Amino acid sequence: MSQAGIKSYAWQKLSRTLIAQAHARGDVCALCGHPLQPHAPPRSRWSSVTDHGHKREWGGALMDRANLQVVHLLCNTRKENAQRKVTPKRTHSRAW
Repeated sequence: MSQAGIKSYAWQKLSRTLIAQAHARGDVCALCGHPLQPHAPPRSRWSSVTDHGHKREWGGALMDRANLQVVHLLCNTRKENAQRKVTPKRTHSRAW
């Protein structure tokens, strides 16, 4: 996802709206299933963030609500780290 898309006013507004709605409903983290923490300090591991869900890999649109989910910052970071580790290993054309 591009930094320009994340920093746009429309994205920030949509993200804040989704997080506020999730907190009002008492939702749980879409990744770990534990309750969201509405009063967690900003940028702490339990603060809530908007994630692009599983459709991101298949070209999901940045502003598509069906592709967005509210998660803990820690869970989102772990998900991103796990996705980075899945890169295939390089293979050589011949045995050395």
